[in-house]
Parts: sequence; structure tokens; C-alpha cells
Amino acid sequence: MFALTRVVKDLIASPGRSSSSSSSSERGAGLRALARVAHSPLQWRKQAGPFFGNELGELVLDGRDARFLLWATSRDEDLTPHFTQVLDTRLS
Repeated sequence: MFALTRVVKDLIASPGRSSSSSSSSERGAGLRALARVAHSPLQWRKQAGPFFGNELGELVLDGRDARFLLWATSRDEDLTPHFTQVLDTRLS
């Protein structure tokens, strides 16, 4: 249990690391092994970001096509709130 606690603490303590770094990949693999979770055939890579603040994500499905839209909130000088699209990426 100590090893699992240490891996989780390490993952939480280094939020600034890139998700594509080898050290975070190794830690993820270690956590997966400790949890006895099978390796997934799925692969992913970071396409944009990081984005911080108050955002709204939108998944758009059209048949077999999928897109992800990210909207950020902001206010005009007169404090009128509005959304600004900050990301539009094709997923499939």
C-alpha cells in the first residue's frame, strides 16, 4: 500500500509536468501495474492546451465524425458575459 500511496502523491505533487513526458508515462505505467489494470490498446496524444479558467467543453457528434469544441468565458468592459471559442479539434 505504501508504494501505491507514494505513486499517487508523486502524480499529484507534479501537476506542471507535461502529460507526454516519459517520467509521467512511467509513473502511469507503475500505477497501472500496482492497480493490476490491463494495458489498454488505446493511445492518445495532447493536441492543445493547457487551458485554465472557466471553460465549457462541447462534444459534437455527426454520424461517425466527432469534434471537440472548447469555449472560454469572459466579460466585456461593461461586464457583459460571453463565450469565446478557444479550440475546435477533430476527434475522428
